[in-house]
Amino acid sequence: MSTKPSDVVFAEWFGKLPGRLYRDAERRGIYRALRGRAVRTAVQIGNVLQLLDLASCDPLPGAAHVLVGAVRQQPGDICAQPHDLPFYSDCIDLLILPHVLEMHPRPHAVLREAHRVLAPEGHILITGFSPVSLFGAAHLALRHRRNPPWNARLLSVGRVTDWLALLGFERVGTLSDPLPRPWLAPAALAYSFAGAVAGSYVLLGRKRVFGLRPIVSRWRPRRLAVVGGLAEPSTRTAARPKASSRKAP
Repeated sequence: MSTKPSDVVFAEWFGKLPGRLYRDAERRGIYRALRGRAVRTAVQIGNVLQLLDLASCDPLPGAAHVLVGAVRQQPGDICAQPHDLPFYSDCIDLLILPHVLEMHPRPHAVLREAHRVLAPEGHILITGFSPVSLFGAAHLALRHRRNPPWNARLLSVGRVTDWLALLGFERVGTLSDPLPRPWLAPAALAYSFAGAVAGSYVLLGRKRVFGLRPIVSRWRPRRLAVVGGLAEPSTRTAARPKASSRKAP
């Protein structure tokens, strides 16, 4: 077992075959998912897929791209944990999590933090390995190695989508690429059953914030209807003493 941080080992695996094939396929899927979307501030967590070139996705002029490294051995603009980001709330247009959820011990906390820092209608982009695939089968066979990516907790697209929905995200789309042909699947199998044997996926979600419109009360005071009408008050006259007819002696 390597003594290096898991994030560094994971990045090294993506730099060699067959990880390099997955890295290139996921980068192409990310560029396709982000093409034409307005992005002013983008934050990428981790460097397993290397720094993405968001300039090819037609961002807005003056867009800022920040790379966050989880450990000091990783290159990055700042060093922070994915579940505790040093950003204000509602300030980021795009948050990229390449294989972060499956390697983090608290993926729910990472998503809650993502919901906090994302601006309304901001996007979250998640990449991961599919457990229902030939890669998932290889993961079960090699998980005893206890090194990335074999010690990762693989999450399906459906599970991640459910977690996002609980936080108020909606899934915009999902891209899946077939397994690298020279390694784990013949060409015909990879292209004929791309959806079933996809080794990795790219999921794009949007943070939805619904405004509240105050309801103006239209209630009017209603008069109570009394059956038979109200009783009129009776007038009472004070009885006056009658003058005596008898004369005084």
